Amino acid sequence: MPFKLLIVEKTPDICAQMGRVSKKQEVLIVRAASFAKAYRAAARDYPDALLLVEKPGLEINAAGALVEKLAQTPRLAFIPLFCLCRRGDHAHKKTALTYHIDCLGASLDPCEVPSFIRGRVAIYQRNAVLKLGSIALDPVRRVLWSNHGTKTSRRVPPKEFELMYHLGKNSGQPDPERAIRKALRLKHSENINTIACRARQAAPLPVRRLLHIDFVPGQGWRLTVD
Repeated sequence: MPFKLLIVEKTPDICAQMGRVSKKQEVLIVRAASFAKAYRAAARDYPDALLLVEKPGLEINAAGALVEKLAQTPRLAFIPLFCLCRRGDHAHKKTALTYHIDCLGASLDPCEVPSFIRGRVAIYQRNAVLKLGSIALDPVRRVLWSNHGTKTSRRVPPKEFELMYHLGKNSGQPDPERAIRKALRLKHSENINTIACRARQAAPLPVRRLLHIDFVPGQGWRLTVD
């Protein structure tokens, strides 16, 4: 079954270049010319990944509404988001990160992009990696990834990683403390707040401020990524 890649591009310049190699790479490319059309295409085709090709009139700082709509749709909430931009400086990548989009920069050959994205998504699926916006949790290596594996954290201690993974599976919804203690087999003396603080410190610096593990009174603990 071919890998479905939804490309958001105003004019089909880059899309046409990728189309020449997509069949060989077993990638099915679908193009949408606007953010509104991209959501409709995603809801219709359920792509494996989405790529924004940034051009004048289709800027990354206008992608917030699309990202929010995808996040609110159950089957679309965890589609990996990428972008090809006209500039790949730190400020731009930081902006992309706030929208849970992984910036591939400006220098990557468009013909290499479909196979690159497919490879990254395959790693996620094979390792049961849990995608949470712009970061991911790898239970095999017990690390946090950012920028689709180009940056990783140091190995996270078992309890801290288990807490993040357990809360991450709830998609931002609170989980009662009793359920967490049972799932993580915590002793009475082990404090969830302490474990949560250490877990957050294990996140890569660029995304640490976007990662939150907090307590919702009367409901429980939750993990969210801005």
